[in-house]
Amino acid sequence: MQTSNSDSPHREPSQIPAFEPERNASISVPADIACERASKLGSQAAMVHPGEIFLHWLFIAMSISVLALSFWLRYEEKSGVSVPGMSRSMPPLCTSRILLGMDCPGCGLTRAFIAISGGRFDKAWELNRVSFLVYAFVAAQIPWHSIQLIRIYMGKPPMFWSVIYMVPMTLAVVLVVNWMFKILGW
Repeated sequence: MQTSNSDSPHREPSQIPAFEPERNASISVPADIACERASKLGSQAAMVHPGEIFLHWLFIAMSISVLALSFWLRYEEKSGVSVPGMSRSMPPLCTSRILLGMDCPGCGLTRAFIAISGGRFDKAWELNRVSFLVYAFVAAQIPWHSIQLIRIYMGKPPMFWSVIYMVPMTLAVVLVVNWMFKILGW
């Protein structure tokens, strides 16, 4: 005869509780609040790992920083990228250009972002034709991750669209194709 032991790892499916706070220590909200939310929301309860919340905040902070820097920094053809009020320009950051003597697929994006933020769209196109798409992608991170955080804090699950993960990959491919066209002189 088999005795029922609640600490046994082998249980019948009907004996397995839907939520065990003591076994789910990595949940971002305290167990009593999570249980309350789970009972209110049923199977749609948002059980999100704290790392996911951190990543949403990180993407928002990085996107805001990149866009703010693109408005703050200056780019001049002769002197390069510089900080306002400083007489010297920043050193080139492209490792490919420094080590190999050739542009990489992302070369010109920093300068193009500065040009876009300054309203010099023709210069941005000249520096990197894909810069407009990358700029829009970076700017779109702010509302996307903000909406995700709002949903999480409201107790709803984050939105999941598998297509959204194809966007960065597609941008990477477009950057490489643009780079190849640039090398070929097109």
